[in-house]
Amino acid sequence: MGREYHEQFEISKVAEEARGLRRIVFSRPLKSEPGQFVMMWIPGIGERPLSVMNDKPLELLIKRYGGAFTEKVFKLYPGQRVFIRGPYGNSFMPLVKEEGRKFLVCGGCGVVPLVFLAERLKEHDVQVVMGARSREELPPAFRELGPLITTDDGSEGVKGLVTDMIDRLGARRGDQFFICGPERMMVAAAEKAERYVPPENIVLSLERYMKCGRGLCGSCELDGFRVCVDGPVFTYRQLRGGDFGRRKRSRSGRRVGA
Repeated sequence: MGREYHEQFEISKVAEEARGLRRIVFSRPLKSEPGQFVMMWIPGIGERPLSVMNDKPLELLIKRYGGAFTEKVFKLYPGQRVFIRGPYGNSFMPLVKEEGRKFLVCGGCGVVPLVFLAERLKEHDVQVVMGARSREELPPAFRELGPLITTDDGSEGVKGLVTDMIDRLGARRGDQFFICGPERMMVAAAEKAERYVPPENIVLSLERYMKCGRGLCGSCELDGFRVCVDGPVFTYRQLRGGDFGRRKRSRSGRRVGA
């Protein structure tokens, strides 16, 4: 469990990583593990959960979705302070097996926890696969990992979907997949990956609407799991056949289509 109170974090650097993506580097570390997230609060605007991209120092990568929070984030500059609590949630690391190749598959902003994970897997045989709409949406931090790239428009790498690459990877039963991105993409990727590896070797990082991050409000509930404390990292064995990729909860708590 992370800090239950907010601390001020000063911004040391901001950078446009790609179209609609802003990287924020803070002036100090926050000990975290790959897969964990923090709650970032901007007074007068609101609070949001954000995956940790690096912890020494703390780095976040934020996608511009629209709305007051991300619009404010894209106006932040070095020297300003925001309030952060956490880290929260579980990590990929206890699920990493010593044997087998590690395939890191991500789409869109799913790059964030997998960049952090890749740093911790340097002693393993790792292949990274990244999908984006176009080359303008590929963050430089991810290019450093030497990924296989797919783009919807063919502007870089292979034209097509990131899930198309799974059949080309040569995965074997003892390998592992680590997947993060839009939920429907993760479902499609997990279904393909299960042709090659058992469902417990498919590890997913979920993003759900969260109000508290501490398991109290139930807004992130999924098939009896609270994503903020039971996740956000799950195996496909835990999630398949349920609401994953099919249903989610709205801000009011109602189950709606994913």
